[in-house]
Amino acid sequence: MMRWLGLILSLLIVPSLRAFQTGSALDLSHDLVSLGIASQNLTPDSPNLDARPLFQAAIQYASSHAVTLITADRGSYYFLTPQLSDRYLQIANLRNLTIDLQGSDLYFKQSFLGCCGLSLLNGSHVTLMNFTLDFLQLPFTQVRVTSVDAANRLIQFAIPSGWQSPQPFNAVQVQNSSGGITFFAFRNGKLVPGTYRFQASHTIAADSLTIMNDDLPWTRTPVIGLILPGDTLVIEPRGGEPPLRV
Repeated sequence: MMRWLGLILSLLIVPSLRAFQTGSALDLSHDLVSLGIASQNLTPDSPNLDARPLFQAAIQYASSHAVTLITADRGSYYFLTPQLSDRYLQIANLRNLTIDLQGSDLYFKQSFLGCCGLSLLNGSHVTLMNFTLDFLQLPFTQVRVTSVDAANRLIQFAIPSGWQSPQPFNAVQVQNSSGGITFFAFRNGKLVPGTYRFQASHTIAADSLTIMNDDLPWTRTPVIGLILPGDTLVIEPRGGEPPLRV
């Protein structure tokens, strides 16, 4: 899986972590119930627990109670519903706050919301540290070519174990997208010689795709014929936004 690593992200350079630790602290994994923030604490490694409402409630509490340090037990946390229509979690208009997730992994359910997974904005001396970001639905996949019909611009494929079907990309509506579903052909880890970017039709079948006839020189029939069974297609919608926006 592609892993997006966030070690330290600051809106302004922080003089020292110790300066933040002099204020009050909030532990997401232990304090939410006792402080009346939520009906349950944020338990790590619980794929069915939506972490977003608990993170959101803790951030709201920190804003109104002068909390300067938020922590959580190390583990995996799953954001299953978005806070806003275009992002999973927004951390906004905060001051003098450090969020130290102590090496945790944050997973967002889908990778094609309009803005991002996590948005950090309009803050002063805000630090978000020690975490990784990833998607449960990756913004790309790969398939193995089983046959090529260059004349009809048709490629049949099989989905290798561990990779998702490209069919969900049919329904992806990406804001600010240049349109289409793009793929590249690889052989032995390198682009197939003589090929470049292809654009699939907007509907990909369970085991085949049709290359759009866009009259570009690198998508004409002789070039399509360079793709052979056994090659790998890496497929992604053109567009989408980053997992983190600061």
